[in-house]
Amino acid sequence: MRVFILGAGFSCGLGYPLEKQLVDEILRYWNSRRKPDHIKALNGLRKTLANFDQRKEEAVGIEELFEFITTVIVPFLSLRHQQDPDPVVLSGPLRVREQTTDMMREAIRAVAAVLCGYAQNETLSPVDRFAESMADDDVVITLNYDTAVERALLRCGRTPDFGFRGTDDATATPGHTRVLKLHGSIDWTATCPTQQWDNTSGFRLLYGGPHVDGDDDDYRRTLDPSDLACLWGIDGQKHLDALAEGTLCDTRGTLLLPALAGLGLEKNPATIPGMGHVHALAHWCLRRADSVVVVGYSFPATDRYISYLFRTAFQRSMRNGGPRLRIVDPNPQAAHRNTRVAVQECVLDARRMEDITDWRAL
Repeated sequence: MRVFILGAGFSCGLGYPLEKQLVDEILRYWNSRRKPDHIKALNGLRKTLANFDQRKEEAVGIEELFEFITTVIVPFLSLRHQQDPDPVVLSGPLRVREQTTDMMREAIRAVAAVLCGYAQNETLSPVDRFAESMADDDVVITLNYDTAVERALLRCGRTPDFGFRGTDDATATPGHTRVLKLHGSIDWTATCPTQQWDNTSGFRLLYGGPHVDGDDDDYRRTLDPSDLACLWGIDGQKHLDALAEGTLCDTRGTLLLPALAGLGLEKNPATIPGMGHVHALAHWCLRRADSVVVVGYSFPATDRYISYLFRTAFQRSMRNGGPRLRIVDPNPQAAHRNTRVAVQECVLDARRMEDITDWRAL
C-alpha cells in the first residue's frame, strides 16, 4: 500500500496560493464584497504581528493571524467580560468580540471563495498525472482545502472515497481511491441531524448519525466528542458560490459555513462531523503502508493532530520494519527534520510536484 501525504506545496504546483499569499487574497475578496471593517481589523492585526516580530507585513500568514485572534484577543475579551460585568462598560468589548467572531466566519467563507476562483484556472496536467497513477490500494491523505485531487480522479474514471466509515470498511474497492481530507474541504458543510435534502438538490450526504469504528475506536473518540451532526458534500458551482458568499441556507433558514478545520495554527478536526473516523482510517493506513510519499508538507509543530497521527502510526509500523519514506519538496531536509520519526529508508527528493512525470515510480 502506498500512502501519499499532500500539503500546500502540492496545490501550489497547480497554481493555488500559499498560506502567506492567502492574506492578500482574502483582503481583495473582502474589498470586492465591501467589508471595510474586516479589512481594517485584519490589516491592523497583520501590522501588529509584523512589528512584534520585526518582519515585513507580507511575511505574516493567515494561520498566524487567526491563531493570534483565537488565543489572545478572544480570551482577553472573555476575561474582561468576567471582571467587569457592567453592560455599559462592556458594550465596547462585547461588540469587538462579536465582530471578531463574525470576521473569522467571513474569513472561512473568503478562503472557500478564493480557492473556488483558483480552481477555474488551475494547471490540470500535474494533478491528472498524479490521479492516473493511482492504484486501488493507494491512499491519499491531504491537508489541503481545495478539491483538485478528487476532481482529477473523477476525470480519469476513478471514484474518490472520503473514508467516513473509518476502519469498519478499510479494504480497497476496485475503481475507488481513498482521499482522506483531514482538514476538511471547501465543498463540505455541516448541518443539524434533522436536515434532509433529496438526491437532486445538489447535496450529497457524506456522514450522519452514530457510528462505531474498529480497533482504532479509542483514537476516534479523542477527535469526535459528538456523532450527532451531518456532513454534506456540495455539487454545482451555484451552490459553492452561495456557500462562500454566505447566502446558502439549510431548510430551516440557518446560514451554512464551509466545513474547514479552522484557520489557526492548531487545526481542530473535531469541528467537522465524522472526521474522527477519517483520522482513524488515516492512522490505520499509515500503520500498514509499504511506502509513504510526503509531497509539499513540512509537518509544522503547531499542527499537533497531524503530527500525533503521523508519529504514533510510524512508531507502531516500525515494529514490523516500517515503511519506506520519500519526501518530495524543494527543501526536503527541513521537512525531514520536522517529521521527528526514525525510518529505515528515507529518500529526500528536491523536486516540485509539477516536475514529476511518473508517480508510479515513487
